[in-house]
Amino acid sequence: MAWSIKVTGIEFSLGYHVGWSRSEEIIDHTTILRGLIEASSMTGNKELIQSTIMGEISATALLPTHICGESVKLLVRRPVVPTAPVAKKALPEWFTLSAIKTLLNFVEKCVEKQGSPFLSKLFGRSIVYECRGKTTHETIDSVMLKTVMDNYIVCADDSDCREVCIKKERYYERVVVNNSRIDRVTGAADVYRVDGIRAKSPFWVALASHSESLLEHATEMLKVLGDIGVGGYKSRGFGRFRLMEIKISERDEEVLRSNTSWRRGYAYLLGSYPPYAGQYTGINPELTYGTQRILEGISGGTYNNYWLPLLRLLDVGSLAYFSSHTNRPFLVITLPRLERMNYEPVIVFNPVTLHG
Repeated sequence: MAWSIKVTGIEFSLGYHVGWSRSEEIIDHTTILRGLIEASSMTGNKELIQSTIMGEISATALLPTHICGESVKLLVRRPVVPTAPVAKKALPEWFTLSAIKTLLNFVEKCVEKQGSPFLSKLFGRSIVYECRGKTTHETIDSVMLKTVMDNYIVCADDSDCREVCIKKERYYERVVVNNSRIDRVTGAADVYRVDGIRAKSPFWVALASHSESLLEHATEMLKVLGDIGVGGYKSRGFGRFRLMEIKISERDEEVLRSNTSWRRGYAYLLGSYPPYAGQYTGINPELTYGTQRILEGISGGTYNNYWLPLLRLLDVGSLAYFSSHTNRPFLVITLPRLERMNYEPVIVFNPVTLHG
């Protein structure tokens, strides 16, 4: 069954604090899906809660946009593949969707030829990936991508690069806000600092579903979530956002429309996923390239918070090889229900993935 995908822009009013102890720059898709469940619970939308838990809605992490005139380029994290020491000095941080598609095709063909891909050179406005034999170490194939903005963004070719304005900017800014609280017994003031992230450009998020009506319901609930906020320090204004219409480039739209249908093989993860969740993943760790992060901490509101399980996850931007999974990567972890909660807290792993 074909899935529809909808891209929405997100703009935070102040900033956000999402993460355990220290705020993380990228807000994962699990936070978005948990937020949709929370907002649906508050509004009595049981159908959307059930659909999310059953895997009928997938999402991406919140990722930066690059605005160039009236058009918006969608950016994603640089995939982590083995890198030659000489190329590690100033690695690009962001890829366009077309560059990811080109690299995915290259990596998949390289592995089929019994080779190993790696980033070999970074020179001028070019970045070179090579495929070398695992036993002979001879170069079997190579692919060259382009870079712009002092190697800050990687694009597929000159045409793709022309849609990126030549301006270097950071997409995240770490901020510290000073606050004070009063001890109601002694009257003493206590000054404390709130660490957060401020986005310097709008984010993009994509929701996908087999049902157009379900996709519209999820988008409406995303608006409610924007009023509620995500992460911590919501009483201080952090975490609240608004949805905005963005006009993405035709090339990006085509990549999302043509390359997000699920199939076996390599997938670029636009959200985190547990690599060792038993029979449910089908991930081949020997052919997977990526970084791991730890999920831990406390989630939920002030009066209904709960501890998250300690999990190792393949992070956003990983190239995962799914060898036996015939359906979309999907996993639900149900946590113990608290008496004061009217729903069971869950963690839903259902990321949108890109394929070559």
